[in-house]
Amino acid sequence: MNPPETKRPPAYFSLSADFVAAVLATVVLTVVAMDRPYVDAGPLTWLSASAQVGPGVGGGAASLLVWLLWGLQAAVGDVLWAAKLMGVLAGTGCVVFATRALGPWAGLWLLGQLSLLGAVAAADPGLVVVMCLMGALSFGLRGGGFTAGVFAGLAVGAGPWAWPAILWVVWTARQKIRVLLSLALLIGMWHRLGVPVIPAFSLPSAVSLAPWERVSTLGQWVVLGGLIAVVFGSIRRARPPQILFGFALFSLIGALCIPSTPAPLLHIQFALVLGLARLEWGRWVLAGALVSLGFQLDEVMTPTQSEVGRAQVIRGMSGRPGSAMCTTETFVRPSASGWLVPCVGIVHLGLAPTAIHPEDVLAGASQVGADWFAVEERAILFTYPWLQDLLEPPYPAGFSVEVESQGWRVFKLDRP
Repeated sequence: MNPPETKRPPAYFSLSADFVAAVLATVVLTVVAMDRPYVDAGPLTWLSASAQVGPGVGGGAASLLVWLLWGLQAAVGDVLWAAKLMGVLAGTGCVVFATRALGPWAGLWLLGQLSLLGAVAAADPGLVVVMCLMGALSFGLRGGGFTAGVFAGLAVGAGPWAWPAILWVVWTARQKIRVLLSLALLIGMWHRLGVPVIPAFSLPSAVSLAPWERVSTLGQWVVLGGLIAVVFGSIRRARPPQILFGFALFSLIGALCIPSTPAPLLHIQFALVLGLARLEWGRWVLAGALVSLGFQLDEVMTPTQSEVGRAQVIRGMSGRPGSAMCTTETFVRPSASGWLVPCVGIVHLGLAPTAIHPEDVLAGASQVGADWFAVEERAILFTYPWLQDLLEPPYPAGFSVEVESQGWRVFKLDRP
């Protein structure tokens, strides 16, 4: 006589892999974003300047990124924290979409990469476009045709440079017609609203070698290992490596032909590092992700001496009226109204670095109406040799120190 079957009682709660990835990524990326009270991303500075005047109004760019930052700033009250919130949400979305498309190990592996952590720490606006691309790729692979098209359309509205990767997403989607329909609908909407949807193209051989130099930034060992993994996986005709390899290849062609592609090339890096997560070594990938996360967090959250000094002088200059010139354009300070105030780099004087003297700075400040001059000691020592009189007193006439810290000084200018 067989014993009666006993039913296992239902669990009080169950956690899916994507839910766990979302919670873990949100916690880790929030800590990373809040740890740094400043940003290095030049694109964020100009995005803030465009959002401050209003999306598409008075010279402001008509872009989904501008609208998103403008809305978050209105809700939060400070553009820096609005940008950090945008970075955390985009980074978490990348982790979740990697988990849903490639498995639970993929999201954890991506979370432990320096490229993702650094982009969130710097509040890189391009991460939003990458999140939309990964969302389109994830839904396209799993049969969500309309949703994949929506994410692809959002990527176009936020960054038209994403078109080459979007073409690959459409080609590999299971429901291509639905993807194309929703994508076309959104593109028509963006065109109606004045959002640019077509990037400017140029042949790499006709301009310069700058695009090739940007490709050389992918020299991390994990990216090289991912490239080997997707190439060998493609040779074995495994579908996920083939898709990742094609995504990276189309994105690379776009980076070489579209000058507006952001230099970090995050979408290419993510596609390649995820190639390692597709190896059939789940537990080892998990262990590697946790170890990598520990090392990378320490590297991202440990500021250099120059970064500490810059944060202190920025804090001392926060809210002060007037514009500033600078030797290093990462001197970006918040205004009293909660927006970011960029500085005018002395590279815009139109002189060679070895031909700029203190009197040239004063003359340039008079032309642009600058009241302050932010100086990084490292920039003077290695780039502007004739400004070394600003490194120690007595300072040249017209320069008086207002704020100084480790490796940084801000001078009040007595313009002629």
